[in-house]
Amino acid sequence: MSISNSDYLDMLVDTDSDKRLLDIEPIGSSCSSRTITPVITSTPSRRTPNLKGSAKFQRMSSAASSQKSNLDKVALKNILQSRLLITQADYEDDDVDIDLISYSNGRMSSATDYETDLDMDYEEWIAEEENTLRDDSSQEQKYIHTCNETGTIPVSYFLRHIKATTFRMRYHGLGPLGVKALCTPLKENHDIENLDLEGNWIEKEGAGYMANMIRENMYITDINIAENRLGRDGGDAICESLMKNEILKSLNMSGNNLQDAGAEKICAMLHRNTCLKHLYLSNNHFEEQAAHFFKEALSHNETLETLDLGWNHFRTNGAVALAEGVQENYGLKSLLVSMNGFSEAGSEALGRALKHNRGLTELDVSYNRINGTGAGHIALGLQTNDVLKVLKIGYNPVGEDGCLALIIAISKNDQSCMTRLDLSDVFVTPDFRDIQKKLEAERVLTVLHAGLVNDHEMTENGTILETFRRNPYEKLKKHIRSSGYRLIDLFKDFDKDGSNTITKEEFTRGLQLAEVKITPSEINQLIGLLDLNGDGMVDYSELVFGDKEYRKFLKAGEQAPDDRKIQQDHNRLSQKRSDLVESMLSSAQ
Repeated sequence: MSISNSDYLDMLVDTDSDKRLLDIEPIGSSCSSRTITPVITSTPSRRTPNLKGSAKFQRMSSAASSQKSNLDKVALKNILQSRLLITQADYEDDDVDIDLISYSNGRMSSATDYETDLDMDYEEWIAEEENTLRDDSSQEQKYIHTCNETGTIPVSYFLRHIKATTFRMRYHGLGPLGVKALCTPLKENHDIENLDLEGNWIEKEGAGYMANMIRENMYITDINIAENRLGRDGGDAICESLMKNEILKSLNMSGNNLQDAGAEKICAMLHRNTCLKHLYLSNNHFEEQAAHFFKEALSHNETLETLDLGWNHFRTNGAVALAEGVQENYGLKSLLVSMNGFSEAGSEALGRALKHNRGLTELDVSYNRINGTGAGHIALGLQTNDVLKVLKIGYNPVGEDGCLALIIAISKNDQSCMTRLDLSDVFVTPDFRDIQKKLEAERVLTVLHAGLVNDHEMTENGTILETFRRNPYEKLKKHIRSSGYRLIDLFKDFDKDGSNTITKEEFTRGLQLAEVKITPSEINQLIGLLDLNGDGMVDYSELVFGDKEYRKFLKAGEQAPDDRKIQQDHNRLSQKRSDLVESMLSSAQ
């Protein structure tokens, strides 16, 4: 039996409907299993009932109808509660009159603030609300909201790439507040894995925001915050956030003026963090104290694979401490320590480290004032080392003997894995070239150097004219003499554009046209000697001053012992060096 709402309301005032109403199951029965559904429909033949002005809905005054009214109310309440599943707090009042409930435009209302739309799709409504909440809390909204709070201008590039795996925004001038706005959505970002914010001057305040973000983000594996003026405090904040981090694999904090004492927190982090693989810390003013911190860290940490400490201030004792740390480490794969001051003492310690280390595959000691003897110590380590693949030792005064010692050590080691020997800006002898050709034919090996020492340099070597190599101005003077030029003639010949200055390009082109045998490095050295004001160009007054200085140099040489004595002393020194290198190599056999 199915009863519509309109029929049911008519039944409430129909005295002949008692029997039909009594057929409805009482309270406590499974009303929900019946097919009665209070759906209000509007038809042309029946107007929607209204409380006002309708005598049909007036309460009956007889005592007999009072009991029926109570039953009617209970039945109605039962139907509404079971079908709509909405609780009405004031239903306990049995005296609620039926005329307090009305149906109007498909909605039911009561004095208890009960109101619901019977035709509403609740699942759709809930989904819409969830979408609204999700949009309001999106990463883009959080970023814009934080920008408004901090007074910073939102970066559209960030909004466009917030879902990318790599986000790179270098030298954008974010500052501390700009990076604060970025870090707010990054805490919950699941997409960005590589974050590059180099050169944004976030300073120590911005480093604090970065540290908080690193603690909460579980997806970023690579962070570059080089050149950001973090200072020691900023570096400490970043390292503190990495004490328990198991996600980050690579961190670049180069050029942040972390200072010598700032290495303490970095090394404390390396003691505890076992997930960081690559750490770049060049140009941070580290000195001897920092070197001892890194020595201890390298002695314990076996998971770090790349350590860049280039362009710092590690001299003798500091260089020795670093080398001792490498000697005890077996996890490090790449050590980059160019632009320091290892010199001979540090090179000797590195040679000992290479004898024992079985993990290092790349070593960069360029620009470290390593002489021939220092190269010989490193060569001793190479004779027994079977893991090092790349050695960069260019831009050092290793000389011909040092180069020869290195190539001989590699050739004598049948287990050597060396694939690249970089001797950039270093001249080699024909003997070196012969061994090089043999090794390159037998092994997968690439050797870089500045070229052969030319015959003229070798015959003049040891005399006062040894300045052919030490002072390239001699080559320029020779060209002037052979061409019958005056100094002013040379200047005008090189100054093609008539600007009264000679640029590096004009200098190079002029020397090439004159067929002067001079290397690019010697041209750079020559311009460096003549360019007194450092503007990268040579004017005529600077050329005249350089010529005067050269004449003084020659005059001082004339007052020294004769060339034969100098030649004998040089030959004796060269023989001593050769004997030293040979003894080093033979002692390892």
